[in-house]
Amino acid sequence: MSKSLSEGRVFAIEAAKFAAAYAVALIHLAPNTPRAELITDVVRLFPVPFFYASAMYFIIPKAIQKSTVLGVLNLSRLIRPYAVWTSVYLLLRMIKNGSGLFSSSLEDWFGFLFLGQSAVHLYFLPLLIYYQIVAAASALLCSNLVNGKIHLHAACWITAAMIMSIIAGHIGYFGWSSAFLSALIYTALEAGSKSLNQKIRRGWFAVVILASVLMMGLALIAAFEVKMPSTYYVFNGPIFGCCALLLLIRMGKGIPPRWAKRLVNCYFGIYLSHHAIEECIEVACAKFGHALTPYDLLPRLGYAFVAFCGGIIITCLIRLSPRLAFWMLGEKHAEFA
Repeated sequence: MSKSLSEGRVFAIEAAKFAAAYAVALIHLAPNTPRAELITDVVRLFPVPFFYASAMYFIIPKAIQKSTVLGVLNLSRLIRPYAVWTSVYLLLRMIKNGSGLFSSSLEDWFGFLFLGQSAVHLYFLPLLIYYQIVAAASALLCSNLVNGKIHLHAACWITAAMIMSIIAGHIGYFGWSSAFLSALIYTALEAGSKSLNQKIRRGWFAVVILASVLMMGLALIAAFEVKMPSTYYVFNGPIFGCCALLLLIRMGKGIPPRWAKRLVNCYFGIYLSHHAIEECIEVACAKFGHALTPYDLLPRLGYAFVAFCGGIIITCLIRLSPRLAFWMLGEKHAEFA
């Protein structure tokens, strides 16, 4: 594969994550009027499922090639920003709610510190690590079983992941209900996507059409609030995220300009900071006697865009200091030098 084609495809996926960052900022604005809330169920099908799908798509072949689980995870890239932003959001909680934070139970504090419960969106990072572990371990386990072998480390990781999901789901931590099953569904779908990408050449147009039809069907079900069996909601996000990835896998030709790469790669900083921006805007407006909630449709779209742009600015300011970028964004200076 040529360098230009490879970089173009990666850029297309990163650009989708950039768009997903706006969708996340939009979803986290609440409460809303009924008209504004209509878009939530449709929009939420894309951002987080796409983040999971794209991460697991690339982790599976690495795990099989290197025959390891933790060795293919870039943990420091996620753990450093998670620790810093957890501290930031706990501080904001204390400023907003007072000392009542310190009367929280041990279960609450475990969730705050390790499972992303300090803010409405940080649950995504520990869950992303969890999903990647399940994907790498299950891919290794299956590939070895096909050859009549058992990968003991992978089996241990799968067992630990299953137990973790049961405990976290029982306690009621947000995002952890059916986490193990969801991780397996993502793994199966992304393994299938990888196989399609490797085997299908001239018939890829049919794959694109099928993925588009599935995405449209899932969006219409959400838009018209069609009642579906409870099991449907375990599958709809992974399927939508997988289909979105299939549309992007072969897109993009040529090397994107440097400024575009820098802008698009702000998505992680936007994701980490947008909720703080939204909270600050709401508190500031309330002090001047202008309550923003419940959001109507156009104000919701507008304030989400303000938070999105604010996230870009904050990310660029953080990058002025390599040390801050290292800790708050998980970036190394060479990435954007």
